[in-house]
Amino acid sequence: MSHFCNFNSHFYKSDLSDGVEDETLLKIQTRYRSDFQHCINPIGIEVYDVINDESYVASVDNNADGKSAPEYNSAYYGFKCDNNLQTLGTDGNPLATCVDVKGRVEKYRLKIIAVPKNFNFWQNS
Repeated sequence: MSHFCNFNSHFYKSDLSDGVEDETLLKIQTRYRSDFQHCINPIGIEVYDVINDESYVASVDNNADGKSAPEYNSAYYGFKCDNNLQTLGTDGNPLATCVDVKGRVEKYRLKIIAVPKNFNFWQNS
């Protein structure tokens, strides 16, 4: 008996248009429950910039490079970027704003098989 989980999910878009890009893992797993029925512990997340049609790149210097800085971007939490948390310039406006994103989860690739009791993994690999 064996069971495979997809290595990469399709892209998910679960947030509202309210200045907060919220693709948190909990929100994605709740909204798309059937996709995560057997694969609940992701190993990574890929965030994609919808407007610029490219992979999302976060700021490396507190928005001075014109890019947004996410609140978090990890396999454990997912992705969240809030315009209210971006660095303000001298004019009081944010140096960057959160871009519209979608997220794709990298899930464990797991295969469960029955192995004979006397099977020596090291000898047979």
